[in-house]
Amino acid sequence: MTSGLQIILTKSSEELASLIASYPVLDDALQSAVRSAAVVLLPSTGHAGAEVSYFPSDTPALLQLLQQELPEGVRVEAAVDEDAYQELALHGIVMTLATVACTSVVLPIVKDLLAKFIERKISKKETLKGATVRAKIIVAKTMTSCYTEISYEGPAAEFRKTLDRVDAKAGSDEIIYTPPTLIEVRRDEAQGSTSRSSSALEGLKSSSEQAPKHHTD
Repeated sequence: MTSGLQIILTKSSEELASLIASYPVLDDALQSAVRSAAVVLLPSTGHAGAEVSYFPSDTPALLQLLQQELPEGVRVEAAVDEDAYQELALHGIVMTLATVACTSVVLPIVKDLLAKFIERKISKKETLKGATVRAKIIVAKTMTSCYTEISYEGPAAEFRKTLDRVDAKAGSDEIIYTPPTLIEVRRDEAQGSTSRSSSALEGLKSSSEQAPKHHTD
């Protein structure tokens, strides 16, 4: 289990719509539906050397929570055809969430619902109180704007207050993070992106109805 906390912000020069379109599991109809959504759950690709797209376990429950709790008119989609849905069960005290792509206007609500999802899981299973959470939010002003990737890995108990420090700057594509201490800024020249990471808390020492297919490592 990771004892510290890490949050990384990476600004991409790619548009969010282009990123979503790169997923091979989307047919034309689903591509159209996903492009019109404000919130999209994205699969991970490749595990243990296999070229396969998969979602973490409990993704249907997360999708259901988002569909039920987001305001009326905010469309939520999973970027996978129901017949192609595959789920990977990861063992250990790690809670891995599906990657969530969203527009910046709904970012505050999405952060709150992800935190609520984690807190509900902890309340149902005592052993998850000390769990590490791995989560990724990809956010852009619009689907045709360049996106910023927000990656979190750290204690479940720190997720809400850490993500509360991340927000979209009004009227721009910029995602801002207000840390308790100075964050490090790194530029990846090869990728043309900028990454910001913070380990400020490390010093504490701390709606798919179809049954998914399971892959266990």
